[in-house]
Parts: sequence; C-alpha cells; structure tokens
Amino acid sequence: MLEQFSFALNVTIPILILLILGITFRRTGFIDQHFINIANSFVFNITLPCLLFFSIADTPLSHASNIPLFLFGAFFTLGSALLFWLLSLILIEPDKRGVFIQGAFRGNLGIIGIALVFNAYGTKC
Repeated sequence: MLEQFSFALNVTIPILILLILGITFRRTGFIDQHFINIANSFVFNITLPCLLFFSIADTPLSHASNIPLFLFGAFFTLGSALLFWLLSLILIEPDKRGVFIQGAFRGNLGIIGIALVFNAYGTKC
C-alpha cells in the first residue's frame, strides 16, 4: 500500500507544485493577466497539439485497431456533451450555456489529465 501511495505522490506532486507556483506568481504580481492569456493560447494552440501529434506518431499502428476503445471514447464524449447541453437548458442562463457545456464535458483534461498520464506512464504511453 505504501508503494501505491508513493507512486500517486510522485505523479501528482510535480503538477501540484506547478499549480501552487502559478497561483503564487499571479497573487504576487510576478505574472499578469496578459501573460496568462498569451501562455494559455500558446499551450492550447501550439504545445498541446505538438505533444499529442508526436505521441500519436510514436504509437505503433497496431494500437489503432482497438475499435471498441475508440467507440467508447467517442460516444462518451458526445454523450456527456449532450447531457450537459440538456442540463444547461434547465440550469444555466442562455448567454452562459456555451461556456458551461465546454467546461463541463472537457474540464481540465487537456492540461491536468495529460500531465497526470505522462507523469504516471511516461511519454511512450
């Protein structure tokens, strides 16, 4: 059990440290909103697509034949988007629905989820 706890800490602590540093830098004024906007744009539009491209490029073609896994991911993504869209019709003001739907079904997967997977399994996962 101690081994699993140590593994979990080794996966999550580096990300937690980066989050704490970001919050600290923002609160102390070391970085401002302009920097955050530029950095977010850079990460989502440049580095994340490159990271995913190189990971896919290194993946053996035999891994692409797992059709049930692909279908599960596609249906789960579409289903969760549909579910949150329906919930937004009931719970959210019309001008805020798009933000709610996008944030609800995607969340932080692009940043936190991929970082956790790479910390746990390395870049060859």
